[in-house]
Amino acid sequence: MSERFKPNIFESLAQGSKARADRIVALNPVNAGVDTEVSRSKFHERAGTLAAVSLILAMLAVSTRADAANSGQILGDVDCDGNVNAIDAALILQKTAGLIDDLTCKLAADVNGDNQSNAIDASLILQFDARLINNLPVESIKKDLPTIEILDETFRGSELLATGLIRPEAIVVNPVDDSVYYVAKKRIGKNHESIYQLNGKDVIYRFPGAGDPWGNIQQTEVAINQNGELFAYSHTYIDEYIRVYDTKTGEVIIEIENPFPIENRMYAPIKSVAANPMDNKFYMSTSIRTPSETQRYLLSFDPETGTLELDTSENIHPRYNMCFDSSGTAYLGDGYYENLEVIPPDEDSQIIEFENLRNIVESIVGDYEEFNIEGLACDNSGSRVLIYGYAITENYIEKGGTDYLPKIILAVDPESHIVSPVAVLSSDYALQIGGLDVDNEGNIYFTTNTNSLPYSEDNGKVFKLIKN
Repeated sequence: MSERFKPNIFESLAQGSKARADRIVALNPVNAGVDTEVSRSKFHERAGTLAAVSLILAMLAVSTRADAANSGQILGDVDCDGNVNAIDAALILQKTAGLIDDLTCKLAADVNGDNQSNAIDASLILQFDARLINNLPVESIKKDLPTIEILDETFRGSELLATGLIRPEAIVVNPVDDSVYYVAKKRIGKNHESIYQLNGKDVIYRFPGAGDPWGNIQQTEVAINQNGELFAYSHTYIDEYIRVYDTKTGEVIIEIENPFPIENRMYAPIKSVAANPMDNKFYMSTSIRTPSETQRYLLSFDPETGTLELDTSENIHPRYNMCFDSSGTAYLGDGYYENLEVIPPDEDSQIIEFENLRNIVESIVGDYEEFNIEGLACDNSGSRVLIYGYAITENYIEKGGTDYLPKIILAVDPESHIVSPVAVLSSDYALQIGGLDVDNEGNIYFTTNTNSLPYSEDNGKVFKLIKN
């Protein structure tokens, strides 16, 4: 074609707009036999979406862009075609309006890092497509991510699931459907804690946690049993609750206010909670104070009857972390001891001394004084216990304190007591792992926070280590 008869820039844009319009229409075909009676609200949603698509085409008619050349999933590429363009923005709008059920690459939809996919993300994609902005906001957020070095070859990578959270801590995976729940501070309402659910990259508020009384002290511990019932223990200076929720319906199954009355209180605050898959009861690590001594126990809670019962095992220490394996064996640990406590069903407590912990940790950080266990989880897909923590090195004060030390995730074989490395997190800023859990396939989920004050300045995150 001669230069004279080549389409000019506006003709090219018009042709491209028509082609893209045809692609958008093809993405949402009209099916014969569908009930034509549409509710007023749904009609307005569809009208709004069609108007937004028209706006997309109008913007394309006055702007140029360069398609992303990378193949595979990239930020903003919700249809996984290797390009970030108006098609992706239109799909996000259709998903927001309920015209389509899902996105092919739904994790790419949240381009501004607010843990939601909506019209704001669509607008940013349009601006990026029109070269009105040079980068999508999440790209700058990702610059602040910790370095995650995977040392276990059974994992193929890591993934950021949520960011911009306020001090996320405990995290738990629902064994029924592998859905993920975690505890974090609320954005509005001072320092109340709430329980949130991750749906793809969307963060959904589900249940209340600890309140915000004077003293600014809250504690919220969570666990989920094989029935999909979520147990939440919350404690402040002025109140204490046990609540059990149906994760499917969101209904409250049982609620007990001040289960351990102060006037005749024998129990110290709960240290940790976990669900036993054998009886679907929830267990709490605690202690009982008597005039002569402090006795340490596991306390079970039956969600069917609402009854509390003391476990009769002996030699138990009140640990800050606990999990159960598939046989009903409990594992407990915390930073006060460089070992794990194991309680088989109907047996007394025993101690697991690690065979090669020092060799493994020294291979990662060099010489160190002690290893502090900050948390643990039972990986029932691999019959092992995961622990995470940090090694106190001689120069940790020079680095800014323990918050600036690398955080190490390890796996422990409960039979041989042999330790193997899983991953190391390092960062130039303060970093803590708030909680960790494992799904049925062996994928690891964990929260991180920067331990910042005030809490509103915290940039907490949720990560996933992806199993091969």
